[in-house]
Amino acid sequence: MKDAALQIEGALLAAGSAGQLGGPGGVLDLNVDQPGFSTNWREGFLQLTWPALPNHKNPALSITFTLYDSADYGSSFQPIVPQLQFSIAGAANGVAAGFENCPVPPGLRGPLAVFVSVPPGVGDCTAAIVDLNWMNE
Repeated sequence: MKDAALQIEGALLAAGSAGQLGGPGGVLDLNVDQPGFSTNWREGFLQLTWPALPNHKNPALSITFTLYDSADYGSSFQPIVPQLQFSIAGAANGVAAGFENCPVPPGLRGPLAVFVSVPPGVGDCTAAIVDLNWMNE
């Protein structure tokens, strides 16, 4: 079940761009940096969803989403170790809507952000809204 308060939403960036999904305010805080929060695997998972991307037609190119966390309460972000990445490869007829699930690893240090990389040559997908949601099992 989706937790409406724990969501990052944003439009895909233009081809040849990289940046934070949802802009600087695109942060999902699971409160893992609070005293007493378990460092075990969480009950729940992250889900990245995307709509159909009819202009993403080059199978040699992938839009990449990388999860970052913060050790300083969201002032700066670093890649999660081990690195958590999602990729959407192009397809000859465009990409169907879809989703990818990922458990949250132990050792998460604070709020999450998603950084997106769209390589040059990907068709215009800037109207597509992508979501990262915390899903309770």
